[in-house]
Amino acid sequence: MQIKPLLALAILALVSCIASPATTPMPSPSSTPSLSSTPAPAPYWPTEGWKTSSPEQQGMDSEQLAKMFDAIQQSNANIHSLLVIRHGYIVAEAYFHPYQTEIPHEQMSVTKSVISALVGIAIQRGYIDSIDHEVLDYFSDRAIANNDARKQKMTLKHLLTMTSGLAWIEESALNMPSLSQMTSRQQWVQFVLNQPMVAEPGTTYNPNSGGPHLLSAILQKTTGMTALAFAQKTLFQPLGISNLTWPSDPAGITMGPGGLQLTPRDMAKLGHLYLHEGIWDGQRVVPAAWVQASTTKYVDASNGQDYGYLWWIQRTGSFSARGHGGQYILVFPDQDMVIVFTGGVSDPNIGLPLEWAQSFIVPAAKSPAPLPANPASAAQLQASIQAVEQPQPKPVPPLPAIAKIISGKTYVFGSNPIGAQSSSFTFEGGRAWSTFQNSNMGSIPITAEVGLDDVFRITPAGPASLLAFKGYWQDEKTFVLYQQIVGQAERMMAKKTFEGDTVTIQGEALMDGLSGEFSGKLQK
Repeated sequence: MQIKPLLALAILALVSCIASPATTPMPSPSSTPSLSSTPAPAPYWPTEGWKTSSPEQQGMDSEQLAKMFDAIQQSNANIHSLLVIRHGYIVAEAYFHPYQTEIPHEQMSVTKSVISALVGIAIQRGYIDSIDHEVLDYFSDRAIANNDARKQKMTLKHLLTMTSGLAWIEESALNMPSLSQMTSRQQWVQFVLNQPMVAEPGTTYNPNSGGPHLLSAILQKTTGMTALAFAQKTLFQPLGISNLTWPSDPAGITMGPGGLQLTPRDMAKLGHLYLHEGIWDGQRVVPAAWVQASTTKYVDASNGQDYGYLWWIQRTGSFSARGHGGQYILVFPDQDMVIVFTGGVSDPNIGLPLEWAQSFIVPAAKSPAPLPANPASAAQLQASIQAVEQPQPKPVPPLPAIAKIISGKTYVFGSNPIGAQSSSFTFEGGRAWSTFQNSNMGSIPITAEVGLDDVFRITPAGPASLLAFKGYWQDEKTFVLYQQIVGQAERMMAKKTFEGDTVTIQGEALMDGLSGEFSGKLQK
């Protein structure tokens, strides 16, 4: 069963990682590739799984890595996982409660970088002749609105570099009308193609999630397979990636701007592939020239970040695939290092994972050769990891009188934005349970334990879905409930205020800042 967020107040599963709300004039492409050094030979290939090592064995300082976990804890950012891989070995790995190791995590716009890789593979295999091929040539069977001379010059390269010239507004989680309009339609491709032109193709950088979806449609037309099927055959299977989901739009075209879900360890495999210039276990998976071009500056995306072919380039000698909420695959060729973050980080803090990587992880790489063992620092690092994976419960404060009054009673709701139908709480012996029914989840009510000690309780909700809840009484009549669907970026908060036979719910999406309010009545 596919679980949707209880407070999904807008379509945000596909939002992109936006560096700047403004469009940016585009300079000439840089001739300097980001892969500035030849990658070290891989000691093994993690097709069947990653090997682990102490940081010191790979020339890294455990104490410095432990300090990073302290910084993450102090930031209170909603980080879900973190992997640090050096010389092909995992030297630090943490799954922040309630996130679970083998649950695929939504990638958001990291999906775009995978679409880029598939375009390169399609060119290598002869399905696509050139990135200079005009986009409209692939859709000659369609009637396209606003079809002017500028649109006819739009090429695959322009889609890959976010310089299509199409009108598109995608500034932040709270201001992306174009994406919301596209995902509300049956024909996503047609919506994108119909947009008017506002700039000459190749001249202006403007974030546009419609472009990668056109690339997905082009992959499907040229290969005869969906992007998902093509990826499974040419990219995921060679790397040993099988635990994933990647949905399609209503027309059956694999989502290009987002939607892919991968485990953090499989995310790291994609970074490892690009670290080794497209080679995997002796097999050429992605053309080396394509990796170079994708991770070379083509456009200035502002804030010190450059953009290649749906990959980001940091001006510190690294490159990355990024997604909204803090999904990162960071590759540092000079350090022979791959770093993975997943999370639900709010827009104001979206740069924190990159900051932690550059402030703590990269400086921890003291030497390309092993360092002397440091048992004290290694123990400190393990304690830091344990603290985020197994948080300590806090004492449960006394419950207000209303907890006993409402316990076991059901409240029903009329029409509301999230499809809530009924809800009840049970409080007993210092523990709590929430039972709810939602039209997005079918007709069967779900009962989940709620941690009252500031620790999420995890409840299975279908074959591959986990729900996590915790909460507390804010005052004598208001209960604050936090919900995390494990593997999704967003975390929801609902303040439930009980007065007489009415409950008023104020909901907020903590990552994107969306909010709403509705009320229900006690079931007679």
